[in-house]
Amino acid sequence: ISNMNYAWSNDQDLFLGDQAELKFVNTVSSQWIKLLVKNNLLAQCQLKDSILVLIDANPTKPTIIKIDNILSSSESAFKYQWYLNGIPVPNSDKKQLTITSAENGFYQVEIFAKNCSSISDSLATNVGVFDVNKSNQIALYPMPFTNRLNINASATISAVELYNINGALILQQDGNSESLVVNTTLLNSGIYTLKVTLIDGTKAFQKVVKAWN
Repeated sequence: ISNMNYAWSNDQDLFLGDQAELKFVNTVSSQWIKLLVKNNLLAQCQLKDSILVLIDANPTKPTIIKIDNILSSSESAFKYQWYLNGIPVPNSDKKQLTITSAENGFYQVEIFAKNCSSISDSLATNVGVFDVNKSNQIALYPMPFTNRLNINASATISAVELYNINGALILQQDGNSESLVVNTTLLNSGIYTLKVTLIDGTKAFQKVVKAWN
């Protein structure tokens, strides 16, 4: 509201803020919060109020545990929500999630405790596909790479995709031969997940690293 001054404080008279809205740091506590509102035009006009606030802590950040085609949250919780490529998975409110080869991608799990929640880092799944390091079908070089990444395969490469650590697709390139050179000049240094799709539908995932130029 215009022409108003706000002063938030707690039960120890510690100043907390001067905006119309007060946001709390999420730590466990129970305290009285006081608000004083003054009218700039009418100095004698002011209002006071207080409220008891209970603050709950966020639950421990979960880690996704993968055994075969079953994903599990490392932490138990009141409620769960699984995400595939950033999109909520329908009816996924359990601690475990069973996936198929048609559902590969980047998974996260969010756990809830009362009104607070924590979400895991993303995990790339490879159910029904092979790892580049465990197969002679695909070769990558150099590793780590800088401005380009060379990919050789025993079959025609139909597509290559690179994802960042948050599971976001940042580079995609089509192919029509057994070798492909990916221009990575514009990428920041760091760790990425490479997905290679061959013409027969075979898919491979591999962690790759771009070094400092």
